[in-house]
Amino acid sequence: MNKYILFAMMLLGSSQVLCAELLRDVVPVDAAQLKHTEMNALVAAVNVDVLTHRSPQFALMLPDGQNMTVLFKDLKRNHLQGYSWQGHRKGDDSQAVTISVYQDAIAGSIHTDKAVYEIQPMGNYQIKLVELNSRSFPECDGAVPVSKALVNNPPQSLPAAVSRATHTVDVIVVYTPEARVGAGGHNAIKATAQAAVNAMNSSLINSQVNTEIVLLYAGEVNYNDSGDSSADLNWLRYSAEVETLKNLYGADMTALLVESMGGCGRGYVMRSPGAGFRDWAVQVTRRSCAVGNLSFAHEFGHNMGLEHNPENSSATSTTASYAWSFGHYHSGQYRTVMSYSNPCTGGCTRRQYFSNPDVNYLGLPTGIDGERDNARTLDLTSPISAAFRVRTPDVIFMNGFE
Repeated sequence: MNKYILFAMMLLGSSQVLCAELLRDVVPVDAAQLKHTEMNALVAAVNVDVLTHRSPQFALMLPDGQNMTVLFKDLKRNHLQGYSWQGHRKGDDSQAVTISVYQDAIAGSIHTDKAVYEIQPMGNYQIKLVELNSRSFPECDGAVPVSKALVNNPPQSLPAAVSRATHTVDVIVVYTPEARVGAGGHNAIKATAQAAVNAMNSSLINSQVNTEIVLLYAGEVNYNDSGDSSADLNWLRYSAEVETLKNLYGADMTALLVESMGGCGRGYVMRSPGAGFRDWAVQVTRRSCAVGNLSFAHEFGHNMGLEHNPENSSATSTTASYAWSFGHYHSGQYRTVMSYSNPCTGGCTRRQYFSNPDVNYLGLPTGIDGERDNARTLDLTSPISAAFRVRTPDVIFMNGFE
């Protein structure tokens, strides 16, 4: 009899190891304390050993009461220091979990077929896990076209075949003091910046685009929130402080995170693809929109030649970078990274996909051939963006790390 009891105890112990709990000390957030962009939320401490020890699976409590089993996929060290963990819901690899850890700050996102959740850092390995109210986020403040005379790029002919090599686009992120305070400190906003990059990379992978965004640096700048995205973008474009950082790190593109602005972001759009766009490859994103709402990826999408859905774009098929450079949506279902929500009847949550007619999500194509194909545009513009600057090798960075 004792051997059966021992066997049962061994099975129980094995089950607990195989399905560890990621969160502990979970406390639901009272509905009266939720922001307008939040539907449900909880605060909790994170068992980081579950991540660093590459546990094959863990249990995750969601703020709406669901429990999901998450399977491990990948763990890698970030260039910025810290690490990123990737996994997905058991039984459905399209329901992704991505977590960024920088020092004691943890950020990230969870995408299920029903909802989008954001992991917001609180420091000391604690988080606020939020179910987002996607309809409540403001839209982008608009893509800013650059005169062809200023860019001075010769007309681009389409290559006979698109290279399938992976292109690496190096970026830096600078942030205002207000954004740093809003995030909860330097560690928190750096984890947020990496989480925003990870969300863009997930969108690229889902869309079958062979491009990786690499965050080389994140740091505070001597600039305060203006509340005006046009003023912020103009400062970023002409700042000598930022120009020094771009050249020091060899950054192809640059983002500014602010705490307050009218919309969720603003960026220059590359409508004449070529090396002459280099100095215009900058964007500004509101911190609270950067990760779960995918505004950071949206604005860098503009820098890489992408447009909104046709109804909300200032470009036409003849003035866009390419005739097919537009985002896509399905009313009542979802929209891709570059699409606005207002054409949708019944709502459409933004998902981690750039439009691509050859990729389906929820059983529906994410694009329209020849009309809405961000992935095809990115295949053409990624090598251009990746060559804006050359990454500085073996530089001793300002934080003392190589």
